[in-house]
Amino acid sequence: MTQTRYSQFKEEIQNLFEDKKGGVSVAIVDNEKTEFFNYGPDSGKHSVYEIASITKVFTALLLVIFEEQGVISHDKRIGDILTNITYQYPNVGDVTLGELATHTSGLPRLPSNLGFTDIKNPYADYREKDLLEFLSGHQLDVDSKGKAHYSNLGYGILGYILEVVSNTSFPNLLHENIFQPVGMHNTAVNLVNDPPSTSVLDGHDEKNLAVPAWQQQNITLGAGGILSSTYDMSLFLQAQMGLRESGLRRTIEKTHKPLVVNDEHEVKHGFGWIVDQSATGHEVLWHNGGTGGFKSFIGFNKEESIGVIALANTKVDVDKRGRWFLTGKS
Repeated sequence: MTQTRYSQFKEEIQNLFEDKKGGVSVAIVDNEKTEFFNYGPDSGKHSVYEIASITKVFTALLLVIFEEQGVISHDKRIGDILTNITYQYPNVGDVTLGELATHTSGLPRLPSNLGFTDIKNPYADYREKDLLEFLSGHQLDVDSKGKAHYSNLGYGILGYILEVVSNTSFPNLLHENIFQPVGMHNTAVNLVNDPPSTSVLDGHDEKNLAVPAWQQQNITLGAGGILSSTYDMSLFLQAQMGLRESGLRRTIEKTHKPLVVNDEHEVKHGFGWIVDQSATGHEVLWHNGGTGGFKSFIGFNKEESIGVIALANTKVDVDKRGRWFLTGKS
């Protein structure tokens, strides 16, 4: 990693906010130190943002933890777990947990019965009965099955299934199995009717108007329900890079393995992670996220032992800058 690229990255991040409300908190992690820098009046390393779809990395890690514990296998069919559904089209019940985790289930990005009754809080009213109703009547696109097509729905189902097989709430699963071992004490889940104890920044939409963080029901949390800070996420990144002891190192490494090729975007998918290559051929793992008023990026270059987390409470393209910083590719 050249000093020139490092300086240019910081400059480009700062330039994103010249005409924006809100701000960004960034952490850069290497094998010697973690450096934090922030732009915006409320931005700091302990400020709490929505991490959005980066949540999927945590959900996939939970699946692998459960598999190691013998609780469930990634080859298990959802029809063998969600047995209270009459599947009009059996191929939906044949979807495996591994297919959910690698976006190869053939399920759509979002369920067709997601009504968006409140565009500022779109998942708040989508409940368990709605998900089960969708699954009971959905016909899987057989041409998409086995191919990588990004699905928020799939990860919502995966998080819900982990609740079912453990008889434990998804927030508690995260706290017990990941947040506590890693030391993430200022990280929570934004569940409807159970607000987090930590204070969350307001987001800002494309018009620079303040918007709240999205609240969710338990059946969508696995796709994007986590709230965190760059400090806490830097600890998670250190654990991913093998720089922090959490008792999860062997488990974490299993999620890094590229399993499926995404031809459309010329990347691969592991369990949760998107697996890319740098301009010099080094493996780079990353994920991004976005909601109505937040954007997020996490990633690391394994060979160069450098990682970055960027959390913004406004609609700016931190993920494009993050990918460039780690891969050297525009």
